[in-house]
Amino acid sequence: MYQQNNKFNSFLMYKVLDKNTKLFEIAEIRKLTQDDIEEYKTGILEYDSIKTAMIREEGIEIVRMEVTKECLREGLPVDLISTITKLSIEQIKDLLKDW
Repeated sequence: MYQQNNKFNSFLMYKVLDKNTKLFEIAEIRKLTQDDIEEYKTGILEYDSIKTAMIREEGIEIVRMEVTKECLREGLPVDLISTITKLSIEQIKDLLKDW
């Protein structure tokens, strides 16, 4: 019974702290001027755009490497692979070393 009450008290304390944290965050947000809010929104949008672009570029790079590996498996010349994938000949040779 004591252990059950202790868990319940811990749960209540967590909820109270969580609520107080949220209230503090709301109070801090209310101190912001309209310009601050707009700057914050712009920052969030820029962050999301950068993050999306980085994810997209990472995906493109993964596909480029897979295409390069497939071209190498098929025995295509390195200069042709470079033309197809837009990778430098050195990058392709480095991929060959690691592969």
